[in-house]
Amino acid sequence: MPNRITEGMTSRDAAIALAENNVGALVVVGRMLREGDTAEPAGAPHSGYAAIRTLDRCGIYGERIWHLYKDVCGEDLGLTMALLRAVRIAIVDADDLTQALTEDPSGLRWRDLLDVAAAIRVLESDK
Repeated sequence: MPNRITEGMTSRDAAIALAENNVGALVVVGRMLREGDTAEPAGAPHSGYAAIRTLDRCGIYGERIWHLYKDVCGEDLGLTMALLRAVRIAIVDADDLTQALTEDPSGLRWRDLLDVAAAIRVLESDK
């Protein structure tokens, strides 16, 4: 599947491309871009943009972005960002993340993935 974020796109265009006219997804992507550098404990520059690139690479768009943030991560932007960071640094497999999005957020797979994301937050807050 081709990525929706292309070279030369503005952040606004990238957010619209990922949101698929889903207001919740647009809000989440906008927050990632605005607050991303402070939402992750590591405070890595451009981490919000890296997070939306990860969503794109995993094929997570529209209502699935909202589902990930609201239902799975409990509206915790930092946890959502940590989970996407876990995918970026290959601690969590992208296929596991996308497959888990089809499952009940209280399921065992989600608990395992969220445990990894929580551990990343703790480790990076010590830096």
